[in-house]
Amino acid sequence: MNAPLTHGGLLALAMSLALPAVQAAETDSVPTSYSPVVITERFDAIMQRMAGDKAGVMQRHRELLEQRCISWASSRRCWISRQHPS
Repeated sequence: MNAPLTHGGLLALAMSLALPAVQAAETDSVPTSYSPVVITERFDAIMQRMAGDKAGVMQRHRELLEQRCISWASSRRCWISRQHPS
């Protein structure tokens, strides 16, 4: 038996058909901070480049850490420990 669509059923059908179009229109007009990832290099090339840069990155991080430790220790307000500075 096929029951005729009621007003509620017809409204639900219309909304389900129109909802994707409304959502697509909303996403196109709303500004977003999302930046798509576009990879233009092969994975092997990226891996080689990053492996070659590792020593320099580690050195810069070590220098920053030492700079922070020196400034913290000289201020006597913050010690490198598990305790909260007081």
